[in-house]
Amino acid sequence: MQSGIFERFQSMPIARSSVLWAHVLTSLVANLVATRARRARRLPHGLFRSQAGAPAWLAVAGILILFTLALTWIAVIPA
Repeated sequence: MQSGIFERFQSMPIARSSVLWAHVLTSLVANLVATRARRARRLPHGLFRSQAGAPAWLAVAGILILFTLALTWIAVIPA
């Protein structure tokens, strides 16, 4: 805060909402990477088996993405 970096960011011609969107999207990507890492770690050990097909998995992925996005926005609102 001594170097004036915050003043430089405030003087840049960007929309104020872009900072919030960047925070939300990076949080979403981090959660997706963590979820994929957990699934990849358990799959070779046989700890996770499913009879679901590709459409069902895509639906689950979509629901998880939307749920994570909603929770992230809820966490951003008080900030």
